[in-house]
Amino acid sequence: MAFAFIVEDGTIVPNANSFVSVEDADDILAIDFRQNAIWTLLDQTDKELSLAAATRYLDENYQWFGCQVEPRVQSLSWPRKGMRDKEGNCIAEGVIPEELKNATCYLAVWLRTNNGQEAMDSEGIKRFRSEELEIEFQAGFGGRVAPEFLSRLLICFGWGPNDRGFKPIIRK
Repeated sequence: MAFAFIVEDGTIVPNANSFVSVEDADDILAIDFRQNAIWTLLDQTDKELSLAAATRYLDENYQWFGCQVEPRVQSLSWPRKGMRDKEGNCIAEGVIPEELKNATCYLAVWLRTNNGQEAMDSEGIKRFRSEELEIEFQAGFGGRVAPEFLSRLLICFGWGPNDRGFKPIIRK
């Protein structure tokens, strides 16, 4: 079966696999000279594949606030209801937020320039020993499982792989 690029526009498009169209991505990335230099080298098919891969990563690795508008129908996590932007304003149910579109575009370029998913597959800690506190990281682990810009762009919408799990240690 051939790859079909289908953009979710907020109306719950069947079989959607991208949060952003190539045309919108071209516009979003046009103002970032470094990203745009890479993006413009890609042909239409590579752009579509990159946006679909970025969307899949975001869809599978983020725990979004709110809930899907039509959970049994929509193929992606967005659109959602009960969402607010970084200023606390309500986001309408049929909207794919600009922050999510921006994150998808930047991640698409990042995946193309950083060995794709391979750069994010590292689990990090290989071994932890408690008595003498020994932590061994996997070879090649860089400390983050996703690029930092994702947290900055998406923190108001949910939790990503870099955003969970750390709590202060309290001694009594």
